[in-house]
Amino acid sequence: MAGKSIVAIVKSSEKPDDREVDRIVREAVKSSGGLTGIVSPGAVVVIKPNLVAPVAPERGATTDPRVCKSLADQVRELGGRPIIAESCAIGGDTEAAIRVCGYEPLRAQGYEVLDLKKADLVTVPVPRGTVVKELRLPEVVVRADAVISVPKMKTHDQALATLAIKNMKGLLPDTLEKQFHTTFGVFRAMADLNSVVKPAFSVVDGIIAQEGLGPVFGTPVHMGLVVAGRDPVAVDTVAGLIMGIEPVAMETTRYAAEMGLGVMDMSAIEVVGTPTVIENVSVAPTG
Repeated sequence: MAGKSIVAIVKSSEKPDDREVDRIVREAVKSSGGLTGIVSPGAVVVIKPNLVAPVAPERGATTDPRVCKSLADQVRELGGRPIIAESCAIGGDTEAAIRVCGYEPLRAQGYEVLDLKKADLVTVPVPRGTVVKELRLPEVVVRADAVISVPKMKTHDQALATLAIKNMKGLLPDTLEKQFHTTFGVFRAMADLNSVVKPAFSVVDGIIAQEGLGPVFGTPVHMGLVVAGRDPVAVDTVAGLIMGIEPVAMETTRYAAEMGLGVMDMSAIEVVGTPTVIENVSVAPTG
């Protein structure tokens, strides 16, 4: 198994309470390599959920705040400074999403939760970019020591699924995000973005997943799953298979693999935890 990308799948009860959510997130992180070596004392770690719209996590469209809280606690325990940061969909109100998605109580408890639409931007070159050669990105993200991508396990009407790699699109300011769709070609541009802000760790929230008309209006599916690993391409590959989607069909995954950002070949991935989930669960149509 040496040299393989490790991806952990951990399953809970269908409707886990706060304590169980924390347990499965911690188990998934530990089983897939842990945060040691990624988080050191004083490190700034951006935790990037998917808060595409003001929609409660129970509808399967946005990341459960309990998953981000567990990750923030783990970062703190290693001496790091966690910052939960997100920008909702183009033209949307991120602060409304923060409230409706359940992140306001985390602020009240002393966790940093940032609206990236209000963040200062810096220009970042994309040396390996295939369609994008320069990006304007939030300075807090660019200066961070690590980024943890925390997507929701859900279908997407254009991309089949929106997982760890595509989740990073929420880092973009609205004007640039529009260009990703209208000018650059969103799938290749997403791989380019991940080449400069590649997640150091990815944790897919599949506690309540979504199928059908994603990324917002689909049907919730109670899965009780967390999928995690250091390799975002491998994580998306495994999560996609759980959803019934072949990796090659997800262009974001395929282009990121072509750029060498991770592995998509299952023979190069070691699944730990509850591997039978891949064979036994099919959540979404293939396309």
